[in-house]
Amino acid sequence: MKILDVNFFWRQSLGLCALLGAMALPAAARDITDALGRTVEVPDKVERIICSGPGCLRFLTYLGAQDMAVAVDAIEKRPPGAAPRAYAIAHPELRDLPLFGEHRGRDNPELILALDPAPQVILKTLSSIGVGHDDLSNQTGLPVVAIDPGDLAGQREALDAALRIMGATVGRDARAEEVIAFFDSEIEELAARAARSGAEAPGVYVGGVAFQGAQGFTGTEPFYPPFDLLGLKNLARTGAPGNSRHSVVAREQIVDWDPEILFLDLGTVRGEDVGGLHELRTDAAYRGLTAVAEGEVWGVLPNTLYHVELGSVLANAWFIGSVTRPDAFGDVDPVAKAKEIESFLVGKPVFDTFNAAYGKMVFQHVPVE
Repeated sequence: MKILDVNFFWRQSLGLCALLGAMALPAAARDITDALGRTVEVPDKVERIICSGPGCLRFLTYLGAQDMAVAVDAIEKRPPGAAPRAYAIAHPELRDLPLFGEHRGRDNPELILALDPAPQVILKTLSSIGVGHDDLSNQTGLPVVAIDPGDLAGQREALDAALRIMGATVGRDARAEEVIAFFDSEIEELAARAARSGAEAPGVYVGGVAFQGAQGFTGTEPFYPPFDLLGLKNLARTGAPGNSRHSVVAREQIVDWDPEILFLDLGTVRGEDVGGLHELRTDAAYRGLTAVAEGEVWGVLPNTLYHVELGSVLANAWFIGSVTRPDAFGDVDPVAKAKEIESFLVGKPVFDTFNAAYGKMVFQHVPVE
């Protein structure tokens, strides 16, 4: 009869116990304080996420972490020409990811639970519609980190915080600081050039600014960031509340202002018989504007495409500076500058695709005849 090796079985038992014990231990975790002031526990190492809501996936791309996304919302599945966004043009592979819900934060918990591979964290921008952050966490069992994407002008503090929160969550803290420093550098240079200009700041107006969809020429932004960054006199600011991101002004008011220079957000170019460009070409009241008569109507990149397109805000500012303050911006090639900005933020220059989508009118005189 064979004698059992008691020591052998003892060693095997110890090894099995150690393995089971390791499996039972929870994964290392850490705390993130999000934009709602909540403390959210996330895995120590995050490799798989989903981005919910306007602006969220854009920020992930700025951090160079788009490969971590395991699914997208419905707007990211649309053809690039339908609503061209810099990050979507630069990374068309995002369109091929599975769907987890509708756009603007209307997430589908069932689709999220069915994802394979499963996300470890949900990054979700603030929104008044869709599933709430706590509800989404309760329904999926996943940590949900709130992000407030902010803006480059009036909501810069929120923007910087968003980059830092997202950077900390996905392990791209250093890149978040690089992006923040890049924004600082661009804004400082724009302001410095504007300050040394000897030209008097003209009264300006931008029409066709989108807000939850395309708008006509009366759709504008009283606190239009490119104007603010250059210290220009935005005629639409008169009487606008201090937190107004979008406004629709009366056509008669635009005629009364009679701006020296008009800018057209090319997101309003939706077809031959609709939109701000069609209105400029066919409305007799607009035809009498000084800027229209003198050919001072210029096309700019859409300011808002599923939240603020920050690269386009900066590119527009450089171009608008060259039109309104040529003595200080005469050495700037706006197209080259746009490509430089896009390359830094999303990894590729996408200006040519933008320009083709908007009838090659970006940073050009807009024909109104």
